[in-house]
Amino acid sequence: MAANAAETKTVMYGEETRWVADSDRIGIFSPQAKPTSDGSAPTNNAAFTALNSAKNSNFSGSLYWGSDSNHNFYAYYPYNSGYAGDQTAVPISLPSEQNQSAAGNSDHIGALDYMVATPRTVASGSTVNLTFNHVFSMIELQLVGSGQLTCLRPRQQIHTQ
Repeated sequence: MAANAAETKTVMYGEETRWVADSDRIGIFSPQAKPTSDGSAPTNNAAFTALNSAKNSNFSGSLYWGSDSNHNFYAYYPYNSGYAGDQTAVPISLPSEQNQSAAGNSDHIGALDYMVATPRTVASGSTVNLTFNHVFSMIELQLVGSGQLTCLRPRQQIHTQ
């Protein structure tokens, strides 16, 4: 999917990320949950869709409790429908070149957002509350004057004028 596709991005409001209702989707994994009522565990990469356009949202999707034991949950954003593995190696992709827009506007950063949820263990039948954390950070440098700035890692040079 393209990074700017509506189904794969959140919206930035200043420095806050907000979910987009009926558009943003997360992938959920649970080694103990079943993907269908008559299926068997595990549930790997089940799609859940945001219900609210807000900083916090409920999500809709389907999975079924397996045993009466505690269940572990893992989640990530944006949902990758092509991923068929488990929670141990969800692929991350970003464009090799990224540019900050002029005038301090960061609205485009939502298209490059990637988040993972803190893993949760819950009792069978309980509500699952997930907290997502951003994997990447944006750093903006404003250089005044002229000269050459050399980055030690990775080996790149940034020229100023």
